[in-house]
Amino acid sequence: MLYALAYVAASVLHELAHLLAAMWFGVRIERAFLFADVGGRVLFRRRRGKTVLGIGWWPLDSYVKLAGTGQFLHAIAGRKVTAPKDPGDIRCRSRWQRRSIFLAGVAVNLTLAAWCLHHYPDGYLRVFGWWNLAMGAWNLIPMRGLDGWYALKDNGAVAPTPIPQP
Repeated sequence: MLYALAYVAASVLHELAHLLAAMWFGVRIERAFLFADVGGRVLFRRRRGKTVLGIGWWPLDSYVKLAGTGQFLHAIAGRKVTAPKDPGDIRCRSRWQRRSIFLAGVAVNLTLAAWCLHHYPDGYLRVFGWWNLAMGAWNLIPMRGLDGWYALKDNGAVAPTPIPQP
């Protein structure tokens, strides 16, 4: 049970880091779910402006969906994409801002791992530290869908678009 709680806490903090980094740079959040809404089933859902916030039923995953991510992936693949009309689109941000958002979760995981393993070599927080280390290392793998892949693929193929004026 302790291992499951440590994993869920590490996952939630990882996604919270992405969420806060995106908000800091002015990227609009389309969906943010604590636990995944697998199959569309949710325990709680609320729309706040253009953002859908919720709690899903699957505790092994959480996620944050940013505005323009789909078009960003098409641009990386070399497909034609339309210019962003939303000033909160991730494509309106510079490469370093996008990479900061993509790697924020990994940075939080590795920082928490170092802190927990250094200050608590024995005890319950040690388990939390190992989970954070594992999650941070896993997300750095350059495999499609993981944070390391997004950061590596953002090689300038998606030039920052001027922010559209309303």
